[in-house]
Amino acid sequence: MTVQEVPNPQELGGSWTSDMAEIFEPETEAQLNRLISSLETKNGAEIAVVAVPETAPAPSPKQFATELFNYWKIGKKGENNGLLLLVSRDDRRVEIETGLGLDAQLPDTKVAAILEESEISSRFQESDFDGGIMAVTQALVETLSSLPQSDRISFSSESAPENNKFWSGLVLVLCIILVPWSPWLASYFRYFIDKKYRQERQEQALARNRKTTDKRKSAGVIDTNDGWGPDYNGGWGSSFGDGSFGGGGSDGGGAGCDF
Repeated sequence: MTVQEVPNPQELGGSWTSDMAEIFEPETEAQLNRLISSLETKNGAEIAVVAVPETAPAPSPKQFATELFNYWKIGKKGENNGLLLLVSRDDRRVEIETGLGLDAQLPDTKVAAILEESEISSRFQESDFDGGIMAVTQALVETLSSLPQSDRISFSSESAPENNKFWSGLVLVLCIILVPWSPWLASYFRYFIDKKYRQERQEQALARNRKTTDKRKSAGVIDTNDGWGPDYNGGWGSSFGDGSFGGGGSDGGGAGCDF
């Protein structure tokens, strides 16, 4: 199997899981998606959970994980806060691949400790794939929840008084200039308010249509099998993504274990 053959879950319903090996229950995938979506909403970190039958012809599951991570570009561009949790069923191997920006929160030693503490190897050996994947994912999400929302916007508290004076003066000048134009500005703003209202109504209509489509898929009216697994729940979770991962990258960081 090549990385190009693995369905990208963000492009198929906007979820975070891709179970080609068919080892997880649908309820487990739903829990994973909710858990990861909550993390992504909080601070932008992205986790992809992937199960494949095998990783050949790749030289190793580790190399497959690195290639898949960079092929999908998991994590936000510029922040590289993505993570791939890969299970290779026939190789009996678990690999966790981390983005370049997670070295501080998830060094390789920490990843190895999470794998050991979650007892994923023993759980998988007992065919408890659902319990094992939930335990390790919850530990990863808990660790990544400590990431800040964003480091790109910051300002020093020492400069706050000067900034406040500047903006107060600017607002005063703008008020003096714009008061004579107030009738025209009122019409101008009404136009954009009406436009925004129409856009919101259109988005609500689209959301209702998606909800109806999902219900029809659940009822079997629409075929959700895209040819790569009968248990794929492709219709749910369309709010979890915008059709692709965020543009992150990995240099091979992480850890793995056998089962």
